[in-house]
Amino acid sequence: MIVEDYKGVRCYRENGTYYPSVHAVLNLLLPSDPAWMDDDALAMGTECHAIMACYLDGENPACYGEAQYRTDAAKKWYDEQKCCAAIIEQSCVSRYGFAGRPDCGVEINCVKWLIDWKFAESITLANRIQVETAYTRFNEYKGYRPMIVQITKAGAVIVHKLKVNHHHWAAFLSASNVLNWRLQHA
Repeated sequence: MIVEDYKGVRCYRENGTYYPSVHAVLNLLLPSDPAWMDDDALAMGTECHAIMACYLDGENPACYGEAQYRTDAAKKWYDEQKCCAAIIEQSCVSRYGFAGRPDCGVEINCVKWLIDWKFAESITLANRIQVETAYTRFNEYKGYRPMIVQITKAGAVIVHKLKVNHHHWAAFLSASNVLNWRLQHA
C-alpha cells in the first residue's frame, strides 16, 4: 500500500482506492496543535520505530546515542517477555474503511498482543484510541489484545495493557465515515 495525501487527507492507496489513515481520523476526532511535538522528537520516534522493526525481523541495525539507549530498553523488555513476533509493520485496511500500520503483533505466554511502541514521555488519549480502537479492527489482528509499550527518554519501559472502549470506537467510526464521505464527494 502507498501512503499519500489525497484531497488534503493522509491516505493509504490500494488498487486505486483511497482509505483515510488512522492518524487522519484521529486528527479529525482530536485536533491538536501541530507544534505539540518538535521535529527532533518526531525524527527520534521514526528512527526508533525503524530500529525496532528491523530487530523484530531478526536484524540488528547500528544505532547510536538516544536512539540506541531507548531501543536497547525496548529490546530488553521484548526479550524478557520471550515474545514471538507474528506480524511486523504490516499495512492493513479495515472493513470499516480506514487503513493503518500497527507496529507489531506478538504472542506472550500464549496471549496475542497488538503492540504499539511509543518513544515518548507520556501517552495521550489519541495514542490509546489508536491502539485500543482502530488497530484492533484490522482482520490481521483479530483476537489480539491492545498494548502500548512506552519507552521514556530515561529508558524506563511502561506497559499499558488496554481494553477496548466502545464509546471511543463509536466516535472513531463516525470520524472515519466523515473522512470517507469527503474523499468520495469533495
